[in-house]
Amino acid sequence: MRRSVLSVGVLAVAALFSTAAQATSFSFEVDYLGANKAAAAAGSQAPTGVMLDPGDSFTYALLAQPGMAWTVTATDDYFAVFALSADESARRVGNVTVLLSLAGQQVYSFSATDDESSHVHVGANTTPLTVGLTFDRLEFSYALASAAACTWDDEQTECTDTDMISDTTLGGPLPIFGAPDYHYSDGFTYAAAVPEPGSVALMLAGLLPVGLLGLRSRRQRGAPASR
Repeated sequence: MRRSVLSVGVLAVAALFSTAAQATSFSFEVDYLGANKAAAAAGSQAPTGVMLDPGDSFTYALLAQPGMAWTVTATDDYFAVFALSADESARRVGNVTVLLSLAGQQVYSFSATDDESSHVHVGANTTPLTVGLTFDRLEFSYALASAAACTWDDEQTECTDTDMISDTTLGGPLPIFGAPDYHYSDGFTYAAAVPEPGSVALMLAGLLPVGLLGLRSRRQRGAPASR
């Protein structure tokens, strides 16, 4: 009986540690309100205050206001555009994927494995973007592999890694530098979305039969009555 109770206790402790070791995946969807302001979308939690352990992951999405979109105005490798802030200074390594969409269609993707970032951002370190790219939804997924705590020197210019695992407490609701058009105002615009050429062609193709039908109706009304 005593052995049975002991076995049950051991299994309970093992189950507790197994549950604690399981990776957690988070999902954050945020509505952009313009002027570098945002709020968690209905039914979604904000990333602010969420803590990550190595092995945990998250997906973050920022949605433009209806009819609005961001456009890249300068080709460049952009630093930490697709990254959240972290309260703790650390050297973090993880896998990241960036997806950009316009009107529900994916227009850009980028991924990096074992991407290293330091010291207070969590996400893509640098992302290559080309002028003319337009999107109304930005999304990035990040899986944290490791987070090594570091200590700053007296001048606060260099952070030296330690053997300690750092906490990773996320900020938000916007990326670390704000919306793309806020910090990188010379690299992004935020304005009314211009329809894609394909969308315009489809719209005109749909209007053409209506116009021809109206023209035919007017001609019939204007024709002289037959005797």
